[in-house]
Amino acid sequence: MPHAAVVLVLAALVATCAEAKEESAPRPKTTQSATRTLTATQRTLMLQLLRAAPKRGKVWFAVPSGDANAASVQQMLQSVFEEAGWTSRTRTVEKKVLNPGVTILVADVWNPPYVDAAVGAIAASGLPVKAAKGYREYVEKQKGENPTWQGVTLEKDQDYVVVIGP
Repeated sequence: MPHAAVVLVLAALVATCAEAKEESAPRPKTTQSATRTLTATQRTLMLQLLRAAPKRGKVWFAVPSGDANAASVQQMLQSVFEEAGWTSRTRTVEKKVLNPGVTILVADVWNPPYVDAAVGAIAASGLPVKAAKGYREYVEKQKGENPTWQGVTLEKDQDYVVVIGP
């Protein structure tokens, strides 16, 4: 990740922590998939990270069928990526159990720099994010061990997928 991108990611984390401290009134408990919005600071930091990528990339989303909250989070993130000049593609996941929250599944252990920019930008959103590399190999292993395995799959040209769970 270029030096400027690292600085932006750190700034995003600091800003997110500062915004959390500024909230004085107690907030009601919500689930991870509860509808939420980005603050102006989070959106700006996401845009800066995405625009700083060496090339504008693609972002792939996977959302569970019939989950309005997950779809809302996906649309919110997608709008930022598209505003930054990225292309996006979303598919609905049917009949699969997805982990709650946002999970980024990166196809290979080594990935193009734009994937790092996408991961950093989503982290700047303030959403709790989990990420894993080597997912393509994991899928092949799972299918080899259990032909009926059902998980999120990747297309040949797909470097990663942002899974928005319930």
